[in-house]
Amino acid sequence: MNNMDMLFQLQENEIKAAENNKIIKDGSYVYLLKKMKIEFEKCKEEFLLKGNEIEKIKDRFKSASSKTRDLKEKIEADEKMMYSSNITSKTVEKLQKRVSDNNKRLSEMDDKNIILLESEEKLEEEKEILRKKLVELKNNFYDYKEASNKKILNAHNELKKYNANIENIKKTIPEKILKEYTQIKYSKGTAIALIKNGICSGCKMKVSAMTMDQISKNKEKVLCDNCGRILYYNFDK
Repeated sequence: MNNMDMLFQLQENEIKAAENNKIIKDGSYVYLLKKMKIEFEKCKEEFLLKGNEIEKIKDRFKSASSKTRDLKEKIEADEKMMYSSNITSKTVEKLQKRVSDNNKRLSEMDDKNIILLESEEKLEEEKEILRKKLVELKNNFYDYKEASNKKILNAHNELKKYNANIENIKKTIPEKILKEYTQIKYSKGTAIALIKNGICSGCKMKVSAMTMDQISKNKEKVLCDNCGRILYYNFDK
């Protein structure tokens, strides 16, 4: 390979090295992991709150059930007393009214107990949805963390490889040409512009026929008339 081929290979390896270095230094994955963790903790808090609400409803239902049993026992006792032989009609009327009132109370208590059971059932469904979401968030967190770690580890290995390539290529290029390449790179961002379909990849302008003729005859550098980058054309393709 001539000096132009080596310069092009140098730039290609520098671009690859920069891409992998960007992956290593990019902190967006850390930000996303923190965001995922915050979402998980928020969901976990909601899950625990649902559990607390369910326990409170269960306690209320337990207390209400106990009161319902007590009231039923009172009704049964009053009904039994109404049919005893030694009871006056006035007392019967009094007991009948009390039984009637207590039956109304019992019906109201049963309705409230049904509402409590329905509320508990709804909360259990919501809790189950949150539980599934927690599992999903946890799996997503560890999957993304593992993928990110693999990506960064691979980037470190790739960076090491491309840096080694860069050092080896630099040794094959004359110091003067390498210095000119470096100056253009710092000025333009990239020093080498590949010619594709007669277009300079650096400035997207058409390369003149005269310049193409110079490139075909000269194996050393020819600069783009528009952007000043070193033009490179692969005549082997």
